[in-house]
Amino acid sequence: ISYTFGERAVISVDYERDWYNGMRVKGSPYNGIYGKGLYKEFFRESFRGSNTLRVGAEVRIIPQVALRAGYGMWAGALRDRDAIFSSPVIRRTDYVGAGVGIAFSRYVSLDATYQYNHNRLTDYKTFYATSEADDIASATYSTTIDKHLVLLTLAFKF
Repeated sequence: ISYTFGERAVISVDYERDWYNGMRVKGSPYNGIYGKGLYKEFFRESFRGSNTLRVGAEVRIIPQVALRAGYGMWAGALRDRDAIFSSPVIRRTDYVGAGVGIAFSRYVSLDATYQYNHNRLTDYKTFYATSEADDIASATYSTTIDKHLVLLTLAFKF
């Protein structure tokens, strides 16, 4: 959904739903041994539908310069968000961004953008082993990943 305020501004909201629990696998090496149902059941039990929301706005302060800002959120696809894996898996991603676009002429423009991404990950153990006598495992680790991105684009229209 978006709304344009004349030629000066636009606001936009975008929603997306993905059904990860309905994934299908073609050409699996296990089709002959275990059957296709193995993967289908795994996806249905391990994943769920996921939501993505993006909101943004852009304003032209003068005809040659536009400012914009936005926010996005991906809610993740794991059914059990408290599960502990052997490596981290993304549970949720939030990102915010802002930028400026400058039109030097009808054919040349420059765009500068900053984006901050914050990923929340599942807890994980670096190793786990079970024997008849003992269970051996590493400590459980919690991790987040923060990224700061700066993008610069010089565009030429032909």
